[in-house]
This record gives sequence, C-alpha cells and structure tokens, in this order.
Amino acid sequence: MKSSSKRKGDVRVGQAPPPGVGQAPPPAEDRRGRLSYTICAALVVLIAIIYAQVGTHTFLNYDDDQYITANPAVQHGLSASALRFAFTSFSPNWHPLTWITYLLDISLFGVKAAPMLYTNVLLHIASTLLLFFFLRRTTKMLWRSAFVAALFAVHPLRVESVAWVAERKDVLCALFFFLAIWFYARWAESQNRGHYIASVAMFAIGLTAKGMLITLPFVLMLIDYWPLNRFELKRSIIEKIPFFVVLIPGLATTFLTQKKINAIASSEHVSMAASMANAVLSYVAYIGKMFWPANLAIPYPLRLVIAPSRVFLGVAVLLAITAIVWAARKRHRYLLIGWLWYLGMMVPVIGFIQLGSASMADRYTYLPQIGLTFALVWLLADKIPRSGFVAPVAIVALTIVAFMQTTHWKDSETLFRHSIAVSNRNRIAMDMLGLHYMKVKRYEEASTTFREALALKADDDIALNGLREAFDVNPNDPARRAAEHNNHAAELARAGREQEALAEYNEALRLDPHQYDVRMNLGALLSRMNDNAGAAVQFEAAVKERPQSAEPHVYLALIYAGSGRNAEAVREAQAAIAINREDASRVLSSALHQPMTIDEFVRQLQPR
Repeated sequence: MKSSSKRKGDVRVGQAPPPGVGQAPPPAEDRRGRLSYTICAALVVLIAIIYAQVGTHTFLNYDDDQYITANPAVQHGLSASALRFAFTSFSPNWHPLTWITYLLDISLFGVKAAPMLYTNVLLHIASTLLLFFFLRRTTKMLWRSAFVAALFAVHPLRVESVAWVAERKDVLCALFFFLAIWFYARWAESQNRGHYIASVAMFAIGLTAKGMLITLPFVLMLIDYWPLNRFELKRSIIEKIPFFVVLIPGLATTFLTQKKINAIASSEHVSMAASMANAVLSYVAYIGKMFWPANLAIPYPLRLVIAPSRVFLGVAVLLAITAIVWAARKRHRYLLIGWLWYLGMMVPVIGFIQLGSASMADRYTYLPQIGLTFALVWLLADKIPRSGFVAPVAIVALTIVAFMQTTHWKDSETLFRHSIAVSNRNRIAMDMLGLHYMKVKRYEEASTTFREALALKADDDIALNGLREAFDVNPNDPARRAAEHNNHAAELARAGREQEALAEYNEALRLDPHQYDVRMNLGALLSRMNDNAGAAVQFEAAVKERPQSAEPHVYLALIYAGSGRNAEAVREAQAAIAINREDASRVLSSALHQPMTIDEFVRQLQPR
C-alpha cells in the first residue's frame, strides 16, 4: 500500500520546487565561492606586482634572436608562408603552437618585446588559477590549494619562463597541461566522456607547444592515487591508452628534433657517466634553489669535473627522501605523489641525455616543482596545524625576490652581467655579453669579455670570431696591437732572430698582459733559449689566463721533466689530464714530435 504522505521538502517529479529550493547554494558554500574569487584576485595582483615591469624590457640576444628578432619567417606576422614555417620548422625546436602565438602577437602589436612578455604573464596567470581550481576541487582544501598556487605564482624560479620571450613554450605548454589534468579530474568525477576527450585533446595540443609534456600520462596515473583516490593499476593503465597513443608521436618528434638540430651533446665531450652524475646533482640543486632561490643565473655552466663524493652524497639524499615518502605513503599519500611528480617530470630535462652546454636551468622547474610544493604545503598543514603564519611570510619574501630577479631580465647587458657575477666560469654568459657590447659598439669591453671567455675555452668560436671582429673595427685596441706584435714575433722566431722576437713578445705583453697566446709563444721561445725558469713563469701565467686549457700544464710538465723534477712534472701532467686527457695527449705528441699519450708520459716519470 502506497503512502500518500510526504516528508518536508519532498518534491514530486514534474512539480516545480518551492521558491528558493535548488536556486541558491548553502551559505557556507556561497562564502567559499566568494573566497575563491577573492583568492584568484589576490593571485593576479601578486603576479602583476612582479611582472608589470616587463613592459619596459627588451628582447635578449640569447634565443630571442632565433625566435623573433633575426627570424625573417615570423617578422610579418600571420601568413600562409609563416604558418607553413610554423609546422615544418625544426629549428630551434618543433613547436608549431608556440610559433603561431608569436605570429599572432606580431600581427597585433608588431615586433615588440613588451606585448610578447605580457602574453607570457597572462599565460602564467591562467596556469596559476587553473592549478588553484584543480587542487581546490579535488582536495576540497581551500587554503592549502591557495598557498600552493601562490607559491607557484611568485617563486623566483618561475621568472626565467615568464620574463623571457623565447620561453613562451614553457608557459604555453603549462596552460595545456593544467587544462588536461583539470578535464581529467572532471571526467574522474563525472565519467562524462566529453571531459575525457577534452583532456586527451589538451594533451595533444600541448605537445605542439613543448615536448616536455610527454610526462603527462604518468602524472595522470599519479593523481589517480592522490588526490583523486581512485588508483587501481590495471584500470589506470587502460584508461591512459589514448594518452599513450598521443604520446608516441610526441616522443618521437621531440627526440628526432633534438637529433636533427644536433642539440644532443657528443659523447666525446660529455660521457654518459658525466651526464648521469650531473643529473643527480641537478635533482638535488633544484630542491636547494626551491628553498633558497639565490644566485639564479642563465645559463648554469656544465659541470665538467664532478667529485665522486658529491655524486655519492646526492644519490644518498635522493634515496633517503624516496625511502621516507614511501614509508609514509599510507598516512600521507601526497608525499609520495609529490616526490614522484617531481622526479618524473624532470626526466626529459634533467640531463640523462645531455642537451646543450648547460648543467641546469630555472625554466625546467616550471611544472616539476609543483609536486614538491603541494607535498610540503600539505605536510606542513597536517603536522603543524597552527602554521598559517608561514604562508604570508613566505609569499611576501618570495614576491620580493622574484621582483628583483625580474629586474635582471631587463636587457642583455643587465642579465648577463648578473649571471657572470653570481655563477662561476659562465662562458656562455660572457659570449652573450660580448656580443651585446659589439652590437652597441663598445669594442674594448667586447674584446675584454671575449678574452675572458677564451680563458675558459680556447676554441670558443663565438669568442674567437667576436674578438677578430672587435679587432677589425677598433684598430687602436691594445689587444689587437698586442696580437700584431705577437704575430711579428712569431715570424722573427721562425727566422732565428730570437732577441728581436723576444723584444716583440715583451712589447705585446706591455700592451696587454692577458694575452694567452703571447705567454705560450714566449714560454716556448725561452725554453728554446735554455731559459727554463723564464719559460716556466710564462706557462704559469698562461695557466691563470686559461685555467681550463691543458696546454700550459703539458709544457710545464715537459720543463720539469727535463730538469729532473719528476714529481712536479707528474703533478702538472695530472692537472692536464683532469682538464682534458685527449687534448693533453695531442699537445704532448706535438711538442715531442712523436706520438705519446699523457698517461704514458706519467708512467715513464713515476718510480718503478
């Protein structure tokens, strides 16, 4: 028997609800909605405080020229030929969506840095808000989600991606990354097929902005575990099959592009062991810079000599963190997921396969460090419930540092002078600064900077060509005049006119005491004149001019060996080996006029 009674608030199918029912959210939910919009406004303000200044910034001579200022294919904005270039160009990378956004900027505003940089800022704002909404919806934690988004928004490590026109691909691919995980989370919640298709589509589009997005299918498996709390291995893998189908051509395109443009460093220069060691140290260094973002540079010089003890310590740190988060996985799922998010998303850029000549880059942390951020925020909130005061202090401090870091990106001179000041042996920054000085016709400063670069790498083509050009346009440059005396002295020495050659070399050093070639030539001449003590002085001075050159160490070893000072000869030979074993053997064979490796030379000197 059916009852005709109804509970209060029941509404029959087809019957209009009473006034107000289903029309307004509960007061608590309404307040949370208003709070969310207030938080979004605050995030936008924070980003604006940091990056409003980019409106006065200029293009850089590092990559911005390849992308924009010296690239005729994009100079006239959108056109059929420009679009064809966007989809077919593999240099400096294959990222058609990135090219298209540049073309749109140029069509609307012309070839100007400010609008392009503001576009980067808008993309960064969009990603920040999407990160906040994703965490808020999936975790139901408003303030924790806000804190994570704020840290992402204002951290100084984000500056390189936002304040550099050439890194449009970073902020662009990040936008599609967040859209992909947002739609995936909506699908997991509703099982709406449209959301799933949208997630796959965002992934596919994002890959055309930057290949680093290849890690997204694995990130989706991680968020199945937390915060979605729906992980089941077999199901999770099956659900990702469409993503992996999209991934395959994306992965192939990324690798083939790098191979085509010869970005993969030759094993002759960077061995696999050295690449692995560099990757270990970079994993740890990025964590350090997350907590203490000081001395941020572009680029970070490649670590050529790495002590095994440092690598061992780095491995120990990574294994210890992994063990801790694994042990805590049942109580604090976010720790394991945040750590794996960081480790996994770093794989394409950490340096297992060495790309280029930089050891690491701030821009590589743009997406990976989100994992570390939410893991730490959630842990802090769980373990120290009254830690709310930490958030505003951290945000204010990081905003100030990020603002100051952004000022360094104003122009090429400001950026590279800063990078040289805060990093050791930054040859590439010296090259870029030297090129800037050439462009603005400050030739003496250019030649000085190029010589500093050559002191770090004797065959640096940019510095060598730049120095020649500086000499050509500035005949009164002391370095050029010194080089002329050096050339004349070499001719006199070959003709057997040793005293005249000696005078010419001394005049060259009077004009410019930092001439490496003069020091080496004078040392060789003095050695031929049986003045080994004088020769040693010149070779030691040459070491100071180019600490990364094996050549003067080899000549010092020969002098000491000829004087019976075998222990000192071995010391210099080993110094040459530490710098470059192959170069040392080549120089030795040339000096002795017979083939001999530097290792054979050392074995001959050591007591049996």
